Amino acid sequence: KLVWDFISIIFLCYEVLALPLAVFDYDDTEFARALRNITVTFWACDIVLTFFTGFLTPSGHAEMRPFYIAKRYIQSWFLLDIFIVGTDI
Repeated sequence: KLVWDFISIIFLCYEVLALPLAVFDYDDTEFARALRNITVTFWACDIVLTFFTGFLTPSGHAEMRPFYIAKRYIQSWFLLDIFIVGTDI
């Protein structure tokens, strides 16, 4: 999980830098299109993996039951994540 979070930070930094450059047709290069496809794929995989990532309850217990993990994710970040990744496709 720590490695995945570190990679997420790297991709997030790339997105922050690349988004303003898109105004100047930075996405026209083959390299930029490849990076964009890689980042969209990464974030889509992140959505799927979040359904399998446990969390700590307020009482301090690790919740690892898939139903409760999915329920918590759907009630929190899921719609925003789908919207953001969906606009990138």
